[in-house]
Amino acid sequence: MISVIIPTFNDEKHGYIHKIFNQLTREDEVEVIVVDRQSEDQTPQLARKVGCTVLVTDINSRAGRINLGLQHARGDKILIHHPRSLLSPSAISELKQTQALWGAFT
Repeated sequence: MISVIIPTFNDEKHGYIHKIFNQLTREDEVEVIVVDRQSEDQTPQLARKVGCTVLVTDINSRAGRINLGLQHARGDKILIHHPRSLLSPSAISELKQTQALWGAFT
């Protein structure tokens, strides 16, 4: 299983979050963990609606939210996903097939 951690804060306005959630929640063997810093928009509600695990926190730093997500991750591979970027359509399947110990999508 792959755990995808997305640290968020009011990210609905950027326009990527809907696409990210829709892409990731369609994948088999992927858990999506959204670690939200008490957003005032609909980011956490959108995440819950499509089946993401949502952790709401007052942690201000992105790194702190990522660390909280890591504590809850169950996957044997972890992808930290920035909420204002999109993965290629094949990114998750490529990640499932790789034996890499580290890497990045650009």
